[in-house]
Amino acid sequence: MKIKTKIEFIVLIVAIIQILLLINFTVANSYMINQVHSSIENTKIDEGENDITDLINTGISLLIGFLSIKQIGVVSAGSDAHWDCCPLTVDGAICQDISSEDVNSCAVNVFPYQSCDENTVTDCKKGCCIDDEQGLCTESSTKVKCENDGGRWDDDDNCGITECQRGCCILGNNAKFVTSGQCEYQASSLGYELDFRDINNEIDCLYLSVSEETGACVYSEGDCNIKTETECASNGGVFEKNWLCSHPDLGTICERHASVNCVEDEDEIYWFDSCGNKENIYSSDKDASWNNGKMLSKGESCGSGNANIDSTTCGNCNYNLGSTCSDVNLGTSIQDGNFVCKDLGCFDEEGNERYNGESWCVYDNSIGEVTSFWGDNFASDPVGSRHWRVYCYDGEVVTEGCSDYRGEICTQYDMEDNGKTYSVAECTTNDAFTCLNYNQDEEEMEEKCKDNSHCMIKSVDVDEYFKFNLCVGKYPRGFDLSGNENSENRVLCGMASMTCTVVKLREWDGEWGCESNCECEDAEFAQKMNNLCVSLGDCGSYINYVGEGTDNIGVLGGSESALWTDYKKYKKPISGKYANPQSAEYILGFLGTSVNEYDDSSNGTITTLSMLGTITGGLGSAIVGAGVL
Repeated sequence: MKIKTKIEFIVLIVAIIQILLLINFTVANSYMINQVHSSIENTKIDEGENDITDLINTGISLLIGFLSIKQIGVVSAGSDAHWDCCPLTVDGAICQDISSEDVNSCAVNVFPYQSCDENTVTDCKKGCCIDDEQGLCTESSTKVKCENDGGRWDDDDNCGITECQRGCCILGNNAKFVTSGQCEYQASSLGYELDFRDINNEIDCLYLSVSEETGACVYSEGDCNIKTETECASNGGVFEKNWLCSHPDLGTICERHASVNCVEDEDEIYWFDSCGNKENIYSSDKDASWNNGKMLSKGESCGSGNANIDSTTCGNCNYNLGSTCSDVNLGTSIQDGNFVCKDLGCFDEEGNERYNGESWCVYDNSIGEVTSFWGDNFASDPVGSRHWRVYCYDGEVVTEGCSDYRGEICTQYDMEDNGKTYSVAECTTNDAFTCLNYNQDEEEMEEKCKDNSHCMIKSVDVDEYFKFNLCVGKYPRGFDLSGNENSENRVLCGMASMTCTVVKLREWDGEWGCESNCECEDAEFAQKMNNLCVSLGDCGSYINYVGEGTDNIGVLGGSESALWTDYKKYKKPISGKYANPQSAEYILGFLGTSVNEYDDSSNGTITTLSMLGTITGGLGSAIVGAGVL
């Protein structure tokens, strides 16, 4: 009986203790929640154990994490700023997405909440720009740029309209593959009658025999000139078609092969007779070149189909293949004079041979997407860096800069023919701001981002509950750092200001143990977030184009930061790496051809070199036209 009474008493004491514990549990747990919350620095949580305390903490932490991740957008948290489309900035830039806090930088009215790249803003739609004065047609030109430059705009982006179709323009002894408008302008400028022929293949046009038949015009005194039949008749001479004045049957005073020289507007080296008349293309085989006193065509002359660069025996130079007649004082020359078929090619900064008309990209530093030590990707263009387009023009290397602050990037397209590579480069508008706008459409963001060669998916993966993707520019826009920091810069850099909640629980021994997002307290968090900063623009801890830098990132509540010195290796450009064009069609359109025409060509290297060579004749206008965007 005493034992039973004792057991009942013990049970009663245990029950009382349990009741007291239950009463105090809420107070104790509230204290724990407060301690956990006060130790939070940055976002989401692990589920933990299946006790009541972990469930409560999990619920609170998931709520905090949800609110933090919602701050990740195209403008910084807590700001009403958004992106607007500006058709024309006060600096003259065309169709730029700007911050709503920076509307004073726009020279015209902005289009609120619209992207310039979405074809919703009429002034920024891309089409065909026609220069009615010179007959030039420029593909992918924005309406506002075209009209500001005095052009006429059509919504056909590929310039497939009738007035932009090209044919063969006969200008004296030359033929050019241009539009009818260009032909009319050039014929008028040079004093020729308009002769535009319906030939839709550039090679056929270039090799077309276009000169009126000429020959020897003999006068009674034995004088002789090379004239057309019409000219000869009007001068009272006797015309002998396709004969040279030195032909013995003509009885003239002109002796053959008296000298050699270049001829204005022609590629070749020619023999001249003693009367100063041009004879056939130079060959050291004088009899073959004289051809029994009859005229010899280019195709029938020595070295036909070749450039004959530095040849000592043949003067059949070919501009489209990279050579032209040039006088020389020293070095290699033909056997009978100080002339040679000069090589119009160049050597680039790395010592590679470049062909006449070929263009390529040069960069100050590393460009585009790279992988960091931590395994994440980021856009690597340093502060103040610029893209450059370089081209070979008649044996000289010419360099032109793309727009400052990486408003334009240099894109390059390589073509292959018979084992040889030829490149064509162009400065094109940088779509970096368009890439950021893709983040407004969560469902289609990834697809749009991957379809735009100027964009990349920036992945941030620090811990299980702190990882996300953003679409950013592969070649971030730079900032004008010469003045005060403006709101647009702050908005861009502010996008990388985010919260990662680190959750800690007090252990039984009183020590705090990390439960989730523990990596956010390590160097990895600082480095990966800094890589996001760098990918947005001239933000974060990074180097400038000369390899120097500053530390411009802070981690609140964390012990680690990102150092600019970790990025020094990106000072040097990566050999062989260049920005890809949005499409091959755009670049080849600059050459006056298409992907299908290029791929279907059976002329191999000659076709490619001819395409490149035809650029250089009108290079100034071609460059200006291609820059209209």
